Amino acid sequence: MNNNNPYGRPTVQPHIEDLPSDCGLQWLGYSLCRSWIRCATAGKYLTTLTLFVFFQTASQRYFFSTLQSKNYNIPTDTSNWLWLLSGFVHLTFSTFIGYRGGKRNKSSWIAFFGIIQGILAVLLAIINASDHYSFQKPSALVLATSETPLCDSIHGAHLQESYVPFHLVKTTVLFLLQVSMSLGSTALLALGLGLLDESVVPTKVPACIGVVIGSSLLGLQTGLMVGKFAFNVNVGSNFTGDIVWLVIGLILIVVSFIVALFPNRLVTSQVSTLIRNSPIYRNNRYDFRSTLGRIFSNKLILSNIAAIAFVYTVLINMLYEEPNYMESVFFVPKHTTDATDQNTIIIDFLRYPLAAVCVFLSGVLICIAQPRATLIAAWNIGIICVVTILVFTSMFLRCSKLRVHNQIMSKTELNEVCNKDCNCPENLPFEPVCSSNSHIVYYSPCHAGCRTQDLYSRQEYVGCACVPTDSASKRACYDHNCHQMNVGYQSISVLIFSLLGTCIVGTIILLLRSVEPDDRSTALGFAVTFICLVGHVPGKIVYIFIGHFTCILFDHNDQCRLNGAVTFSTYLNLFNICILMSAAALYSCVCLMSRPMQPYGTMDSAKKFIVSSVSSPLSPLTPPGFEERPPTPTRRPPKRRPSDLTFSESSTNIDFTRHTDDYSPRSPGTTLREGGVLTTLL
Repeated sequence: MNNNNPYGRPTVQPHIEDLPSDCGLQWLGYSLCRSWIRCATAGKYLTTLTLFVFFQTASQRYFFSTLQSKNYNIPTDTSNWLWLLSGFVHLTFSTFIGYRGGKRNKSSWIAFFGIIQGILAVLLAIINASDHYSFQKPSALVLATSETPLCDSIHGAHLQESYVPFHLVKTTVLFLLQVSMSLGSTALLALGLGLLDESVVPTKVPACIGVVIGSSLLGLQTGLMVGKFAFNVNVGSNFTGDIVWLVIGLILIVVSFIVALFPNRLVTSQVSTLIRNSPIYRNNRYDFRSTLGRIFSNKLILSNIAAIAFVYTVLINMLYEEPNYMESVFFVPKHTTDATDQNTIIIDFLRYPLAAVCVFLSGVLICIAQPRATLIAAWNIGIICVVTILVFTSMFLRCSKLRVHNQIMSKTELNEVCNKDCNCPENLPFEPVCSSNSHIVYYSPCHAGCRTQDLYSRQEYVGCACVPTDSASKRACYDHNCHQMNVGYQSISVLIFSLLGTCIVGTIILLLRSVEPDDRSTALGFAVTFICLVGHVPGKIVYIFIGHFTCILFDHNDQCRLNGAVTFSTYLNLFNICILMSAAALYSCVCLMSRPMQPYGTMDSAKKFIVSSVSSPLSPLTPPGFEERPPTPTRRPPKRRPSDLTFSESSTNIDFTRHTDDYSPRSPGTTLREGGVLTTLL
């Protein structure tokens, strides 16, 4: 087209390929998976990514169970440092992984961290198995087994110590495994969801995100159940736990290898390929500094990420502190395998599955209803307000009529006159017993002065010197409305998790549509960086401080063994309420700033956005969803005259050019210029 023509429109010539040319697995310039490329569709990639997410999150939840299990004898300080380490790892690498991985093959980056995680899991299993049968070192905590230590002033309390090794090599492997899990989560969210967003029609992206996130929650449920079976059924033995780590590691390696077979561009429709091949998705002029500059100058995405970080801080730290909370407030022991009426069956079996269903249904409903961005943000505000009310209600659900015996005398020791000659183990875990007509909770049968266990019930003890009735039982601790309070708290916890699950898909959609397409992977990586940094470092420190401030019993290592029920529940829930209200305020800002956003732009609008961005290369690019409708021209431009057209010098050459005309009601077609004759194929 003649450049002197004032009405000439620039043209776009996308290079459309039927199949992608790259591949995740390449060695010495040779592609190892050319035959797999034809199967690299969005549906197959979604299925493979869902399986990968399932096993990865299962391993993460099982890792959390490993840290809490006394079979592995991991000190509390080590667990806390590993928790803080995750935040610093995200701070250092997550944003760069999102940026660099977005420029390269996304599938290979995801597979790389998955394979590293699998290798470390297998290595941890081998080290644990070898140490278990090679070394004999005393455990830091006596496990509560079926032979509970009782009072014996002559021979000492009958206890069965568990000998579990722990040394520097295992700590190093745990350290590296935590790092690989953190980086793997970043690659999965930033690169996996980014590739799905590029390859799927915008109206179907919410459903795909719901499937991936729902699978991750089901993986958490599986890891929780496997952890309870491996560490509670086989108390004192690491064999089952080691087998689980070995199986998880091998599965992760196999699934990661399948993920690596996928290319960087999936086989999609021609319309999706046209968008992905546009200069917007392949613009090399966006370096790391300019990309971060655009993200930091975007108030919408910063407010959204900060709101997510506050909600994540409450969720992840409450999950971590929940065993201590249940033990201190509802007297549910952490390290016992006895089946009592007081348990955590509701949150163990219902929380993650119901949240997964809510996440999936929210993704489907967003695809069907296609709500505005302001409505999505308003929904998040409403849900957080409801959750805040539920948290405030749960603050008053506790066994208020019961108090630990050492707390009544404001003492930090468990030894009294009645049990001073019982020789109770110093680090005996919490296994409460109570009298049927008393409101006092004794730390263990040994500290209650009980010398004999009932022959017909493992939960009844007689000959208790500290109990007025001379008998105590575990069931008696749950007769003073404590069981009802526990059931109410667990129900509220499940409801909170499910309600917050309905906000996940919409929040990710707002993140993806708040930035330019070329910056989405980096934006997701930065989101993971900030969210995990806030939740794992300053948030974790505050929760640790609350735990130490409300502690009523410390061990010889200055670690808290038991918290005060009233003070612990009050301060912890008040802090959660403050954080949640801050998140609601930030979502209010997101609601105001997201008015011009259109999260479900059609393919026609995406095409127009690409054409307009190419026609004005010096103007700043507008993220898709924020583009405004072009103004209607006040006058119709004059028709082009034949003299305005420029023909090829050789009449035999055929020039394929795609012309676009925003003033024409017809869709752009392909013009064939042959022998001075123009023919347009629509």
